[in-house]
Amino acid sequence: MSTDSVPSIPVAAIRSHSVSILDDRAVAHGELRTLTYHSKALNAERRVYVWTPPGYTGTGEPLPVLYFYHGFGDSGLSAIDQGRIPQIMDNLLAEGKIKPMLVVVPDTETDIPDAVAENFPPQERRKTFYPLNAKAADKELMNDIIPLIDARFNVRKDADGRALAGLSQGGYQALVSGMNHLESFGWLATFSGVTTTTVPDAGVEAQLHNPQAINKQLRNFTVVVGEKDVVTGKDIAGLKAELEKQKINFDYHEYPGLNHEMDVWRPAYAEFVQKLFK
Repeated sequence: MSTDSVPSIPVAAIRSHSVSILDDRAVAHGELRTLTYHSKALNAERRVYVWTPPGYTGTGEPLPVLYFYHGFGDSGLSAIDQGRIPQIMDNLLAEGKIKPMLVVVPDTETDIPDAVAENFPPQERRKTFYPLNAKAADKELMNDIIPLIDARFNVRKDADGRALAGLSQGGYQALVSGMNHLESFGWLATFSGVTTTTVPDAGVEAQLHNPQAINKQLRNFTVVVGEKDVVTGKDIAGLKAELEKQKINFDYHEYPGLNHEMDVWRPAYAEFVQKLFK
């Protein structure tokens, strides 16, 4: 297991108004764009949010891209408003702590007829909803979203120029797409994510038994959880044990005293983006 190359950001520092990277500071601001598109994979009209760095014009060197999935029951705006992605990106970029990049926030839930979350009682969702939704979202990412971003923006198209991350349900989505299309990404993270410990996926499980390929492909694999997480703590513990067993390189961070909450995910996001594309 590798160790973090970026110093941990204390939760108190994230919260404190005087030093918070969550505030709208007097720095150069990126632009948040909304793209509405037709998803052929889902046969539906869909929406994705794209943060572009300050001064982005589409010219110059192509920029790398982070694809980030929100959690269950939320929307892309949850990652934007509650997760404070624009503020974190603006402030870290102004401090010279991250590379210029695009951040793309899709809708984690596909709302396909067979996988509408509200149609499943909570105790059945991991059995039925999660696998169906994840397969549909994976097709949308690979066949619709990435080609859309590649066509609309001046971005890198190599694996080292693409990162994939998510929280909770979105962490499962990142794991599914990242492992099933390992050749397409160079950076991967799950923050308090559901894992194959409770929601099996044949492609993920097969890839986890190929540690040499993962260690060669991924520049960084980050796994994060709150110490007292009662929602996905079992999931992350199972993934951690499997990664250690297979000798797969990963960065692990457990946030003391915290549960399944934004006080984990905001600093985890801030730490992860500081590792990217360097």
